[in-house]
Amino acid sequence: MNGLEIKDMKVVPCVDSRFIAPTRVTFSQNGFKRHWDYIKAHDSVAILLFNTTRQAFVLVKQFRPALYMNINTKESKRDITMIGSSDNIEESIVAPFERGVSYELCAGIVDKQVPLVEIAQSELLEETGYQVPLDKIQRLFKHNAVGYAGNCGTLYYAEVTDDMKVAEGGGNSEEGEFIELFYLPLKEARNFVFNDDYAKPASFIAAFCWFFMTRGM
Repeated sequence: MNGLEIKDMKVVPCVDSRFIAPTRVTFSQNGFKRHWDYIKAHDSVAILLFNTTRQAFVLVKQFRPALYMNINTKESKRDITMIGSSDNIEESIVAPFERGVSYELCAGIVDKQVPLVEIAQSELLEETGYQVPLDKIQRLFKHNAVGYAGNCGTLYYAEVTDDMKVAEGGGNSEEGEFIELFYLPLKEARNFVFNDDYAKPASFIAAFCWFFMTRGM
């Protein structure tokens, strides 16, 4: 990812988060007392975007701390709590920060009381710079994070041309977002989607499977 610079990464307590809240529910199921830990999290929208001028999908790349920390835990076989600091004595065993870069659909959380398609439209403009009319954004399907959160994601599909790009995109700089656009050629999409070398969320794969099935690819 161009210009990726990460410094002074530390693991600290998560308190007063705007985005998640860890919770435990207790219950009785068929005579057994049980408990389940889950995360309260926002619902989300994501959009599979296809540029017909370039015959390429418009994806976003960004550094994901959770992805990066998970890679480090697996490879070092222990939790590392401080990375990229002059006081860190474990630099030699951590992965390069580029390993924490994920390929994703344009997406965003549902934190406004407006129709989901309007949130999708806003995210398209903010992250990719494309202005897409609401009636050109097609709803595909919903999915749920059933084990750890239970929140709902809604997938959309839209097609754009180069003429519809009205802004640079790149995310909300005021919130410290650093998003890089990535154009995936249609002819390379199938190999890319199922290539384990590229980190990507499950909803990303689901959206592309919809495209491949509906387009007979």
